Amino acid sequence: MYDARQEPNEFVADSLADATSKAAEFFGTDAGELRIIVPKDGEIYGVHGQTVITAVPKNAKGPQPSGRSGGDDRGRGDSRGDDRGPRRGPRNDRNDRGGDRGGRGGRSERGGRGNQGDDRARGPAGISKSTPEAPRETLPPEVKKAVEGSKGKAVGKIGAIGEFLLGAVELMKIGSFEISESSEGDYLIFQLRGAAAESLQGGDGRATDALQLVANQVSMRQSEDAPRVVVDVEGGGDERENSLSKLADRAVKRARDTGRSIALDPMNSRDRRTVHVTIRDIDGVETMSIGEGRYRQVLVVPEGAPEYDDAVNESA
Repeated sequence: MYDARQEPNEFVADSLADATSKAAEFFGTDAGELRIIVPKDGEIYGVHGQTVITAVPKNAKGPQPSGRSGGDDRGRGDSRGDDRGPRRGPRNDRNDRGGDRGGRGGRSERGGRGNQGDDRARGPAGISKSTPEAPRETLPPEVKKAVEGSKGKAVGKIGAIGEFLLGAVELMKIGSFEISESSEGDYLIFQLRGAAAESLQGGDGRATDALQLVANQVSMRQSEDAPRVVVDVEGGGDERENSLSKLADRAVKRARDTGRSIALDPMNSRDRRTVHVTIRDIDGVETMSIGEGRYRQVLVVPEGAPEYDDAVNESA
């Protein structure tokens, strides 16, 4: 039977120690019995600057689904869920069809079969076919429009992770969108554009962080060497800038506290500029971009760190 505690899982917390503690509690074992994979030294995760680890018990046997692949929740064979309704019982007498099939009328009118009550008790538990249906809820027009228009469109070819993200965002019912996939170095980039992207990027950006975290969990379950997933969501305006400014402040504090450089998640040029501008007037801390391509990381460098001189030269 499938057991999520027999395969790698990601854990997010404010520090490495807290994330490790979460993993030990989830797996019901001591931290020393876990195999823990951590990001590159000094890297922090998401808009909220948290630490993410991947952990799995050292003696894990891996997922062991029973029967047909896809898990028990697919409801195959005789294990149908209640939402599909009960199976029809065996037809002991094919002549006892009653008049609800239409066209022939009740046979009792022609004599001989006069138990009309059986005709009305064809449904589950003898519920009469004449029972009126419950009234359906009517959605407000604006909600109905958003739900009906919550369709995603793949621009170009997308793989399994892209299909997962497309389906997940569609289920959120927050508007239409387009999704595209690209690869840059060790990162798999997914760009979301459209009404759904605006909704995801609104507020404090936690929805985008959560979506990226789950996508990385799915990716890690496919392969431990899977590339890091980055979800780039268009929009957000002032709220997005505020979230990035707070992230920059937290990165500065962590860099000063540890005396080591802190690498943020890969970002597009717009978001990187927001972080650079937020930090440039803070004394004793510099920033620099590392990596190649459009999606690069911002490195927050405290004075005294090995990269400090390079960061000063880049910002000059």
